Amino acid sequence: MIKKVKLALIGGFFGAGKTTLMIELGKKLASLGKKIAFITNDQGEVLVDTKTIKDFGFPCVEVSKGCFCIKLQDFINSCHIILEKIKPDIILAEPVGFATEILTRVNIPLKQYFKDKISLSPFLVLVDASTILNFNFL
Repeated sequence: MIKKVKLALIGGFFGAGKTTLMIELGKKLASLGKKIAFITNDQGEVLVDTKTIKDFGFPCVEVSKGCFCIKLQDFINSCHIILEKIKPDIILAEPVGFATEILTRVNIPLKQYFKDKISLSPFLVLVDASTILNFNFL
C-alpha cells in the first residue's frame, strides 16, 4: 500500500497568524524528519505569504487571483506539482481568510480526486483571541 501524503488546510481571519503557525509547524515537523511543502493563497500584488515561507527554505506553490473554492483546478494542479516534484510527507495549505465554503467546495472534491494519494486532516481554523472578542456576531 502506498503511503498517503497528509494535507492540512489552515484557515482563519486575516492577520490571525496562519502563515506564522504554518512556518512554525513546518520547522517542527522538518526537525522530526518530515518533508514539508506549502500551498499559499495570497491575493495582493505582492505575494507576502509565499515569499515569507520561501525565505524559511520551504517549497511553496501559489494559488492566486481567487480562493481555493473558486480556483479549485489551480489548487488540484498545485497538489499535483507538489506530489510529483517535491514528494512531501505533509502539505500545509493556507486558504484566503477563513474560507467558509472550503469543506463543500474543496475538501470533498479533493477526497474524491486524490483518494489514493492524499489524506485530508480536519479543516483547522486559527482564531486571534483579541479579534474574536471584538467581532460582532449579529
